[in-house]
Amino acid sequence: EVALQNCHRLGRLIDEILEVSRLEQGVAQRHLDWTPVRLSDLARKVVHFVRTEAALKSLRLVERLPEQLPPVVCDERLMHLLLFNLVENAVKFTGEGGEVAVEIEPQGHDVRVRVRDTGIGIAREHHDRVFEKFFTVDDGSARSHGGTGIGLYLAREVVAIHDGTIRLESRPGQGTIF
Repeated sequence: EVALQNCHRLGRLIDEILEVSRLEQGVAQRHLDWTPVRLSDLARKVVHFVRTEAALKSLRLVERLPEQLPPVVCDERLMHLLLFNLVENAVKFTGEGGEVAVEIEPQGHDVRVRVRDTGIGIAREHHDRVFEKFFTVDDGSARSHGGTGIGLYLAREVVAIHDGTIRLESRPGQGTIF
């Protein structure tokens, strides 16, 4: 089971590296599939996918996903990648017994998606850099969790393709909100 999980992680890493390459070459943007997507359903799938990993850490997963939210026109594959990276990071960097919440709410004609955790947090001096390709916070605690610094870079690129914005609020020891 551990070997299988590591194979899946390696497969996701390869997929992320290929996605970075496609984005940088503009290939991904030429092949976008703009379709109406129910973000609440997509977020539920992502939460379901990380549920086992969260359970191993006794994390509480909270979903605040409205049923009546109209579909959003987006590329479902990229939106899944965005949500998965944010939720997986929240689970990875939240200690045992903590909480990870995925929240979606309408904001006029837009939609606000929040992924909130009670994890280790990110020092202010790193806030501007966490979306850079291959940047990882190298303070020992975050480094011990592994990672390549690709996930948040991809998140920023996916949000930009969809004409959105991404930001974070975080303080060490008090968790993070993306």
